[in-house]
Amino acid sequence: RVFHALYMPLSKALEVLIKKGHLKPLEPQPLPKNLPLSHNSADYCAFHQRAGHDTDSCFRLRHDVQDLFDNGVIPAPSPAKPIGT
Repeated sequence: RVFHALYMPLSKALEVLIKKGHLKPLEPQPLPKNLPLSHNSADYCAFHQRAGHDTDSCFRLRHDVQDLFDNGVIPAPSPAKPIGT
C-alpha cells in the first residue's frame, strides 16, 4: 500500500483527527496470551490505549489514516497544508 506523507508525527495526526471527529481511539482490549516479539511494554499507543508499541509506529493507525484519504473524508496533506489546517 502506498501511504501519503503526513508531514507530522502519527501521534500528532491522531490528536488532530480526534479533535476533528474523524477518528477515535479503539476500545481497550486485553493483551493477547502470546505477545508478538515486537511487543515493548515500555511503549504506549494512544490509538490502541495500551502498551506494546508507540503511537508513531502504530500500523493500524497508519492504515486508518490512509483510509480517510483514500475515501475522500479528508484531503491528502501537503507540506504547506498538513492535516487539520
